[in-house]
Amino acid sequence: MKFVDEETKSQLFFEKHGDGRHKLMVIHGYGMDHRSMEWAVQMALGDQDNVQIIYVDLPGMGKSTDVELSLNADKVVDILLRLLDYIADGDSTVDLLGFSYGGYLVQGMLSKASERIGQFMLLAPAYYGDFSQRSLPEQVNFDLEITDPIHTQEYGDHYLQLTGIPSLNGYSKFAENVQVGFNDANNEYLDVYSKTGYVFKDEHRVHHTLVDNKGIIVLSMADHIVGYKDILSAASNYPETDYILLRNAGHIIHVDVADKVVQIIQSFFNY
Repeated sequence: MKFVDEETKSQLFFEKHGDGRHKLMVIHGYGMDHRSMEWAVQMALGDQDNVQIIYVDLPGMGKSTDVELSLNADKVVDILLRLLDYIADGDSTVDLLGFSYGGYLVQGMLSKASERIGQFMLLAPAYYGDFSQRSLPEQVNFDLEITDPIHTQEYGDHYLQLTGIPSLNGYSKFAENVQVGFNDANNEYLDVYSKTGYVFKDEHRVHHTLVDNKGIIVLSMADHIVGYKDILSAASNYPETDYILLRNAGHIIHVDVADKVVQIIQSFFNY
């Protein structure tokens, strides 16, 4: 399905699962598409029939290819909020789940329109858009015996840049569900956006907005892409949020420790 944003003329592709009254919008990470999250959320959903899941492809990613090069993080947040209103279809609120850069955008959405949002969940969210401001742990040096067969895989090196627990099983999940989005992305758009649009214009305001929605934030101590300390330091701005800190996972936590993350998502459905 496609949502045409009248203000920017951007077209966002989204996929809907279920027809329940409880609505959840899922927002993926940078350069990926909705498939990177769909498999894990659907595993968590099981046979529940009271939930409606909306998987969004962000501008320039997945099937949302018809975009203007002038978009930035603030405009994308506004587009997502208009999509949220369209999805709500008269209901009071929609829940949000954001991974990585999707989690960054969810923070922007909460800072602008928390009253239109129900509960939220952030998986390994970016807190600072500027990489140089992030407090990051050192990347784990993996045992060559473990990684050698992965290096021979087509996307093995990319997987090893993001994982915290390398395995051939994890690589298979990554290649099938995450890498496919990177392969389909509009690289011209991403190149421009990463240089001119990636960071909120007023990130300080986003970081200092009190958010009293109920939420769950899941972090990894070995996440060398977005880190975990920065958003923990802002916990006072999220007084109704529970934090879960995982020890042995990298940035792609839903791949590295899939069983744990699926259980956490299941708990979120019943939060």
